[in-house]
Amino acid sequence: MTSHTTAPVPQPARRSYDRLQVARLASGRWSFAGPSDTDAATWPFLVVYSFNGGATVRQGDDLTTTSEGDLLVLRNSTALQVTAHEGADVLVIRVPDDTVGPYRQSMTAAHVTAIPTRTGTASLVAHLLEGLAAQPDDYAPENPGRLAQHIVGLVALMCIDCGAGDAG
Repeated sequence: MTSHTTAPVPQPARRSYDRLQVARLASGRWSFAGPSDTDAATWPFLVVYSFNGGATVRQGDDLTTTSEGDLLVLRNSTALQVTAHEGADVLVIRVPDDTVGPYRQSMTAAHVTAIPTRTGTASLVAHLLEGLAAQPDDYAPENPGRLAQHIVGLVALMCIDCGAGDAG
């Protein structure tokens, strides 16, 4: 993911867990170039989680404003622009294809739906993502591929539980 903000140009904090990639954005305007065909196939979905403050997310013709605690699932199909509001912390997660498996239909159905994470499975997902963001830079799980699969599975279950994705 490449990102740009107005001067100066800070880089988001980035981490990878196997091929699950996480970028942490602070307040500001962040732009991510549209994916190549290979990147779109390798990382078919993006998850945007506003865990402090809100954000405005634009992808193609879709414009969504998230409140604090909202999670958004997007197909990785076009350029992405995230404006993290003042004081906000936002995670942008590139979801690898090999973790999607049976969840593809649920995640596709949830495209551009802002899901509040105050209760239920959504709350569990929020706590997991906040915990992941709080890990030190040198955090290296024993099995990062398994961690990525569990994160994606819980996001897909959240989509189903919240009615944003069908049981596919």
